[in-house]
Amino acid sequence: MRLLHVFTSLAAASVILLGSWTLMTRADGVNTSIFGKWSPETHPVQMEWPALYDNVDNRPTPASYKHQSPSGVPISIMMTIFNQEGMIEQIVQALLDTTVGPYEFIAVFDNCTDESERLVQLVIDKHLETHPFDPNGRSAEGLTAYRPIVLAKTHYETLSNNVGLRATAYDYGVLIQDDMIMVDHGWDRHLLRPALGYDDVLAVTGRCAHNDYAENDKDITFPDKAGPGCGGHNYDYNLDDTFSVRDIANRGPLLLDMQKAHELDFFSEEYYPFEMDDHDLCLRGYQQYGWVCGVLPVSVHAGTSHRKTSNMGPVPQILRDAERVNIARTLHRHGPYLRQRMKHSEERKVVLEDL
Repeated sequence: MRLLHVFTSLAAASVILLGSWTLMTRADGVNTSIFGKWSPETHPVQMEWPALYDNVDNRPTPASYKHQSPSGVPISIMMTIFNQEGMIEQIVQALLDTTVGPYEFIAVFDNCTDESERLVQLVIDKHLETHPFDPNGRSAEGLTAYRPIVLAKTHYETLSNNVGLRATAYDYGVLIQDDMIMVDHGWDRHLLRPALGYDDVLAVTGRCAHNDYAENDKDITFPDKAGPGCGGHNYDYNLDDTFSVRDIANRGPLLLDMQKAHELDFFSEEYYPFEMDDHDLCLRGYQQYGWVCGVLPVSVHAGTSHRKTSNMGPVPQILRDAERVNIARTLHRHGPYLRQRMKHSEERKVVLEDL
């Protein structure tokens, strides 16, 4: 097992003061949108990659499958939370009830102004009354650590996710949004299967994967969708053995190989403060290293009608602003690959001997 980080304290909440990543704020503390102030001319983002798999002959050979049981493999589960006191107890309780583990739970509180932090602690404390931590840290299953991280200022989704990812202790980490109710018992073991079986896997989503294609210099389409959650996260699914590889694995629940994610320096905070950072990560991973992303579906129920992982004002307008600008950024950064019609769609198999 590769341990990426060593921690001296797991008990107390950490207060993160992120002075190196400053956001403009209004008097009410809500972040001022920066989406409209970017252009390829003023902020060039073209990257020099060591290799571009720009045609089928140059692409790496798909990895062969080497079955490894997910039993006993420790993971880190991260959730960014902003003001979800109305339902966060239900979300965390479902997580505790369905996750087999062993796993640590990292909760990043994005400058919450409500009771979210206290309520999560209450759920954790109640759980530990009947499922105490293993003092030797060698549990084969279950919750091994709860680690709250409190952000002293409100931040965008990408940065908050990266805070959690950089705090992980294990080889694999999973991002879950604060409105996702996990349903399938052992969903975490299921998402591990492709990452353990294929050494070229960067990310496995339980929701939706698709390709990215640019027919022109203004728009990106998302063809070849796979997974029941492409229309939103509120669905039931019978676990199966097909891992569908596509350009993009969408966030939530999203399992990452942490060594690979670290090599890519996680999500791009500077250019994707909100939305499409998962697109950029997958595209960088494939173009630089030939790493792939895809979906192995698990059931997810929606706890609310929209996501609230950052205090950024009306969500629909923020989403529109982010999509408009980040499509331009993605076209500028990944245009040559996105204009290719030949994609690397694959249907790979995993073994489900323990279901």
